[in-house]
Amino acid sequence: MTMISFIVTCYNEEDNVIGAIEKVHSAATQLGLTHEILVFDDASVDGTASIVNEFIQKFPTVPVELHQNKVNKGVAYNFVEGAFQGKGEYCRLICGDNIEPIETHMTILKEMGKSDMIIPYYRIIVGRSLLRHLISNSFTRVVNFISGFSLKYYNGCAVLKRRDVMRWHVEATGLGYQAELIIRLLRQGKSYSEVAVNGFDREGSVSFRLRNILSVCHSIMKIFLSRLRVTVLK
Repeated sequence: MTMISFIVTCYNEEDNVIGAIEKVHSAATQLGLTHEILVFDDASVDGTASIVNEFIQKFPTVPVELHQNKVNKGVAYNFVEGAFQGKGEYCRLICGDNIEPIETHMTILKEMGKSDMIIPYYRIIVGRSLLRHLISNSFTRVVNFISGFSLKYYNGCAVLKRRDVMRWHVEATGLGYQAELIIRLLRQGKSYSEVAVNGFDREGSVSFRLRNILSVCHSIMKIFLSRLRVTVLK
C-alpha cells in the first residue's frame, strides 16, 4: 500500500502543533492512507518538544516520531531531512502552526498518485492582508516570468515523491526553497496536478522573517540563472 510521510516543521508552536498532528492524522485515516508523521522541532525555546512527547506517550498508536534540532535550521532543511528520514513513497510538508483546515488536507491527499507532484493553490485565504496578497501574487508572477512555467501558486505545501526530494533538493533556508524545488522538478519532466483549496493566515506568521525574505530573493536569482543556463545550452 502507498505510504506518505508527513513532515511537520515547528518552531515555538506549543499551542498549535498538536492540532496540526491531529488534523493530518485524521485526514489520512479517513482516506485509508498508510502514513507516518515526522515532527521536527527546530530548536524551539517553548514547550513544543515536551507537548509532542506527551502526545506520543498518550497516543502510542498514532505514528508520530519527534526529531529535535539543537540549533535552528529552517523549514527547508527540516523538510529535506524529513525526506531522508522518512519511509513513504510520497511526502508532504505540514506547517506546525496548524493553519490548514482538515478539508484542505483531504482535498490534496485525494489527488495523491495521479501525478508526480500535487501542487495546491488557494481560491481564498481567510485573514490574509491585502499587502500579503499583493506580495504573494507578485512572487508567483515573477517566478513564472523568469522560469518560463505558468503555475498558479508555488508556496503551497505540495505532495511530492520522497525520492525526488532526496534527489533534487535545493540548498535554501527559508520558504523560497518550495518554488526552487518545484521548478527543478518541472525541468526534469515531472508531471503535476494543481488543486484548488481554501486556507487562512494567522497573525504573526513567520513568512516575513529576514531569513525567509533573503531565501526568497536567493531562490529567485537561482531560478533565473537556471533558466539562463537552459537557454544558453539549447
